[in-house]
Amino acid sequence: MATDDLAWPASWALNTCTVLVEAIVLGTAQTGGQGVLYAGLDAGTGNRLVIRGTGTPLAVDLVIGANTSTATLPVAVANGAAVQVAVEVDDNGTTQRVRIGGTVNGTSAGYSAFGTASARGTLPAGANLRLNRVGNAGAQGSAWFRRVSVMPGLLTVDDMIARL
Repeated sequence: MATDDLAWPASWALNTCTVLVEAIVLGTAQTGGQGVLYAGLDAGTGNRLVIRGTGTPLAVDLVIGANTSTATLPVAVANGAAVQVAVEVDDNGTTQRVRIGGTVNGTSAGYSAFGTASARGTLPAGANLRLNRVGNAGAQGSAWFRRVSVMPGLLTVDDMIARL
């Protein structure tokens, strides 16, 4: 992948929403720090939402200023696994937090607990949505993507798919 592969402007609000990623995770996508989905500035700075590998499961980070809300998928994701991952961004008007859940190879992975609540923030002007990379030069993963969608509300994978 080159630095500009699979990138789009990310102009959606970081209020209460769910991000759905359907993919087949390949090799480095589940390796520690490797990118699956990234929404933020290309430099990897500022407020951002990151779905990344941890070595076996996937995790999500919502970075707002100096604070990070993190959650980890409750099950491991092996090389070649088909995933349907829903990341919920919960926004109560004062704070935001994230959790991650879904399916791995068609079997429920359950949902993590919500991460620590952080002060509320937004994606910065000029933010991009990138697949397989953190920022435009950061840690690159590898996955085949079927579908990526962002919808308002806290939704399950099944809810998201039913609305598409």
